[in-house]
Amino acid sequence: MRKKLFLTTIIAAFILCSCAEGSKTVADNMSIEEESNADEEDSVSEASSKISLEASIEAASEEESNEEASEDVKKEITVITHKVSCPIDGEEYAEGAYPEVILSDEFKEKYPKMAKYFKKTNKELKDKNLATIAWYGPMAKDAPTEYEDELSIYIYRVDEKLFSYSLFNYNYSGGAHCNSYVDSYNIDPVSGDKIRLDQVLDDSSGFSAAIIKELKENFPQHYKESTDYQGEEAFADELNEMLNEDSYTFFVDDKGITIHFDSYDLASYATGEAEVTLLYDKYPNLIKKEFIMEKAQNKENLAEYIENTEAEIVEPTDDIPEKYRD
Repeated sequence: MRKKLFLTTIIAAFILCSCAEGSKTVADNMSIEEESNADEEDSVSEASSKISLEASIEAASEEESNEEASEDVKKEITVITHKVSCPIDGEEYAEGAYPEVILSDEFKEKYPKMAKYFKKTNKELKDKNLATIAWYGPMAKDAPTEYEDELSIYIYRVDEKLFSYSLFNYNYSGGAHCNSYVDSYNIDPVSGDKIRLDQVLDDSSGFSAAIIKELKENFPQHYKESTDYQGEEAFADELNEMLNEDSYTFFVDDKGITIHFDSYDLASYATGEAEVTLLYDKYPNLIKKEFIMEKAQNKENLAEYIENTEAEIVEPTDDIPEKYRD
């Protein structure tokens, strides 16, 4: 509606300008030549106004069309972040959050095993977070600050080959600093099975060398700390062992394969995270063709992200959550 009002205003403004122009008369003492020049200038002015008017109408119509098109985009995935709180005697001592992935009915029908996967995953993430916050409450009561445990999901890729998402973990339970790390999940939408990195690679023989090359060029401090004591050859062996153990955090998109390293993975905490992308054109034949994307995806449009600000209350407990048990 706002666009149509804007368009109407433009047209009205140009009509008023044209009427004002037409009301002018040629002075009695103007020569025939001057009158002819004035008419020519008026014609040019009217033509220019007409062109400007048409351009404005076209631009406004295009903007309105684009806005309507964007409003019509239907997201088949919704990610809801649920807040969690553990109060004791009316005062909050621990807080957290867990994500819930909701698929549309059409998506569930197309990928029933993917729907089953997320039904199980949603429950696991919720149960773990609630248990952690309930346990953190009593411990944080005697601490100078409240404790936190937050989980969040970001959808990275969705097509018939891969449903990829990251799970970001933020945790503070005392100490000098918080802890955070990223996990990656690459799922076959049809089977619902996890896809390993070695299943994505076509030729893994040069994989560790490619990572080392990228670290040298883009993260020299990470490379230095990783090789100072063990040397580059031993570091390469370590990277290959990570591949065998399937312990890499990775994503595959239209550019190539991205490997994410958390703090402490390669170097000291102060050095921070590192993320290297092995581009298709720089490392040909590295990725199997079946996993190479035909066209880029706008990651921001893959899912709708909603935050449920009303916190879910949990009762404090002394039971140690499973993830903290030996």
